[in-house]
Amino acid sequence: MSFTKQNIGHIRNDITSALKAVEKKHGVLFNVGRISYTDSDFRVTIQCHTNSSGAASPIELEWNKLCHLYGFIKEDLNKKVNLNGEVHKIIGLKARNRKYPIITMKISNGKQYKWPEASVLMSLKHRQ
Repeated sequence: MSFTKQNIGHIRNDITSALKAVEKKHGVLFNVGRISYTDSDFRVTIQCHTNSSGAASPIELEWNKLCHLYGFIKEDLNKKVNLNGEVHKIIGLKARNRKYPIITMKISNGKQYKWPEASVLMSLKHRQ
């Protein structure tokens, strides 16, 4: 077997699914990050943080701190927006990503996507 973009995507989904049981058992949250690979091996970063008393994820915390700098309000988090003809939910913000700081999750497949703030703001304005 050799690793390809397609089967790495499937492996990422399997890792995320397998970590759900650990999250539930230990009360933590995992974020499967970047995966780099060659034909014969791959590396994956996994971030873990506590989930005590409904604590927010790091990208949610960053949203609450910085959303107003991008033209959003705190209440825009978890709102559904139409982007490129697909329904997405706003799940957070990564300010270090200057070009695409807004993180969404596509409702139909659960995958995360990054967007420029202007695209997401425009979609929010159309809904109001």
